[in-house]
Amino acid sequence: MKFDKRYVGLLVVWTALGTLSGTAWAQHARWVSYGPAGGYIIALAVDPQKPDIIYVGSGSGAFKSIDGGERWHAPHPDSAPDAAGVDPLVIDPSNSNTIYGASHNSGSLLKSSDGGLNWTTMSIQPPGSSHEIHWGWWTVALDPRNSSIVYAGHVNRDTELTSAGLFKSRDGGATWQKTNLNSPQIFSLLIDPQDPNVLYVGGAGEVHQSSDGGESWKANAVSIGEVNALVIDPRVPTTLYAGTSSGVLKSSDRGASWVVALEMRTPGPGVSTLLVDPQNPSTVYAGTWQGFYKSTDGGTSWRILGPGLTATILRLALDPRTPNILYAATNRGFFKSTDGGATWRSSNTGLTAMELSGLAVHEQASVFAFNFDRLFKSTDGAQTWNEVSSRLLRMIFLAVHPGNSGTLYAGALASRSFELLKSEDGGVNWTSIQAGLPSSSSVTGLTIDPQNPNTLYARTEVSGSPDGTPTLFKSTDGGAGWVSVGGDSLPTITIGVLAIAPQNPNILYAQLQPYKIGPALFKSSDGGNTWNRIASPRSAWHVAVDPKNSNVVYAGGQELSKSSDGGMSWNPINEGILNDPPYLYKSVTALVIDHQNPAIVYAGTSQGLYRSTNAGASWSLVGSGMPHRMFVSGLAIDSQNSGKVYVATSGGGVFSTFASPVLTLDRALYCVGDSWRVKVTNAAPGSTVHLSGNSNGQNWDVLNWHLADINGDYEEGGTMSPDTLGNHTLRVSVDGLNSNMVSFRVSNCQP
Repeated sequence: MKFDKRYVGLLVVWTALGTLSGTAWAQHARWVSYGPAGGYIIALAVDPQKPDIIYVGSGSGAFKSIDGGERWHAPHPDSAPDAAGVDPLVIDPSNSNTIYGASHNSGSLLKSSDGGLNWTTMSIQPPGSSHEIHWGWWTVALDPRNSSIVYAGHVNRDTELTSAGLFKSRDGGATWQKTNLNSPQIFSLLIDPQDPNVLYVGGAGEVHQSSDGGESWKANAVSIGEVNALVIDPRVPTTLYAGTSSGVLKSSDRGASWVVALEMRTPGPGVSTLLVDPQNPSTVYAGTWQGFYKSTDGGTSWRILGPGLTATILRLALDPRTPNILYAATNRGFFKSTDGGATWRSSNTGLTAMELSGLAVHEQASVFAFNFDRLFKSTDGAQTWNEVSSRLLRMIFLAVHPGNSGTLYAGALASRSFELLKSEDGGVNWTSIQAGLPSSSSVTGLTIDPQNPNTLYARTEVSGSPDGTPTLFKSTDGGAGWVSVGGDSLPTITIGVLAIAPQNPNILYAQLQPYKIGPALFKSSDGGNTWNRIASPRSAWHVAVDPKNSNVVYAGGQELSKSSDGGMSWNPINEGILNDPPYLYKSVTALVIDHQNPAIVYAGTSQGLYRSTNAGASWSLVGSGMPHRMFVSGLAIDSQNSGKVYVATSGGGVFSTFASPVLTLDRALYCVGDSWRVKVTNAAPGSTVHLSGNSNGQNWDVLNWHLADINGDYEEGGTMSPDTLGNHTLRVSVDGLNSNMVSFRVSNCQP
């Protein structure tokens, strides 16, 4: 039996995850990030052999472009679990498929031998230490004549600096030896292209020089602050430039002495990156937190350029074939110039590396995501994004009215404190709603009553105020006016967390900051008017209440705990999550409970997203498509479809899962010649699915298909042919796990 090819081809676009549960769902759920595009780009490298190939490093890994930065391809999360936060990126000049990097997240050195597709960790164990280095930052340089020789400088900002220094490998990173340079902080590293035995290392206020491949060193003071960048004139290697926190310095005698070439008069990080035109070394570029500078006379004079480049520049690179083509990695994404830096444009298609602080979801598929100075909105379930124009600065929280996606609340910096703002046009315009709140207070959080959204609770903090200043306020008119609640029953200290019971909004849980009375959890059963101290879990940075049972409460921080008696007692529930290696520095950053099935609980952590399907008894790291150790900064479930979860991340934008796709036919009985319509909703791109079926008792299957371009809902139709007579069932599977079946019958329909 054979089917109309259009019909078969259509059916395989369904990504079937609806029947997966437990650990299987966690491992195989398909997660996709559509943005917002751009983000905090911390590393940049251009392939010296094929300059149209560019790599950038971000919080979610190394992205790759094969067309000069016009479009970007996301890293495969399963191939590089430790490659998040990758910086630097250094390409082997003799074999551009070999790339070296380092992970800010894990502190590990990395190497790829296949153009960034897969990464392996390189181990460095300092002399006299029983542990490998897995903490801190790295800078890497390759010998231009023998790329098997690799240097790696380590910065350990922790209190223990014994592991820091410069390491050398003579076998492409397989083994390492520590050099005789014991500088505790190495911020930049440079090799003389004409004499690779000459090395320069930028440290804290000094540049170290070696003329024998790192065996011996001498130091020369350059400035106060960190030497963030070092570059060399490729034709006159006695000329060096150093980018520091105070500006650009120049040396004409191999670093023995330095003069100021560009002074940064405004306090700040200073110069983060330098670049010398290889065809015209008198042209020098400097990327700073203030903007883009260019000199055409060897650093004697500078011009600030860069219309369109309104961002902090972290890295610069150029096309070696056409040095007027420049690239900039910034805190707002990737930028490109084709006229030597005179003008710039952003180019972030596919570059989903946004660092987000949180998100808020409205029931009509409106999703808002934010960081300190940017607010984004999606109206199609996080598939496309627009930046919302607003006056927000240093935003610390965002809440959306559950019945009106145009009504938003935010805490943002105003003068020296954080004030409470309200928007009624989707975030375009904002007004202050501070009436009734202490004039010197900072609003640190807002909780909305889910059943009566005009009822709001605001948490405040008054710096330096005496005991007795209220810190919890309530509004019953959408923020028009506020009154303090709690009275003498609630200690007047900062409230870190306030959670409301969805089933009974009169029940509130408040976690007070550990000051004077120690960690303390309080409970109110009358809408915040009176409070009682209850048992406290060991850590409660985040609290979530079961939507169907107000006595079931989860608390997470450095540990995860659960109470089944309204907070009277707590039990740890860490199995599979905080004890899941690598657990060092792992903590819970967000908690949310499935409103349709409360046995399903999600916990965002500083090292990935976890899911429990048994009310916290055990946890599994979720799935395909999301970098394993991504920092989760926000978490929400779609109120209309609990299978769709939104995750804000620090470095990967907003991920969403299509956990409950639906396949529908317009009817179950067709006649030959009838038209048919089939529809797939919640389809996710990028999944490999397998189609199989049964026609009149005969099983058949089709080869694997790959979803590359299907986004969201998909609908198609055709005409039933005589070949389809009989009874049919269809099934798709994802990664070997079967979906549900769809059945239909085709008849001649003779009278």
